[in-house]
Amino acid sequence: MKRIRVILLFFVLLTGIGCEKEDSCTVCGVENPFVNVAWLKELKEQIENNSEVSSAKIVLYRLDNTDYVYVHEIYQSKYDAPNPIFDCNGVEQYVCGGNQSPGLDSCSTFFNKAQRIETLWEK
Repeated sequence: MKRIRVILLFFVLLTGIGCEKEDSCTVCGVENPFVNVAWLKELKEQIENNSEVSSAKIVLYRLDNTDYVYVHEIYQSKYDAPNPIFDCNGVEQYVCGGNQSPGLDSCSTFFNKAQRIETLWEK
């Protein structure tokens, strides 16, 4: 019974870790990124206000000690929309999915090497 309690406590602690409150995150060394990082704040607001986006996630990844922001959107009217990965300056570095020519989707390389840090926000 004690072991089950310890496992449950560990699970509760793990699920509590993350960026459930937007103002508790640190992205690219900046606290409160949805307030203090203009391009990220604007991106989140665009997704929130787009009625065509049925669900979305903004996820923090780290590759070679550099933070990246992956944006995964699911649209009601599109089957396979491209999903970008941005650097800390808001510059698109990779594009995942979509109708790209073979060889242009570099996300498999990124995801094989990058470490998923946390989900920053979900719609």
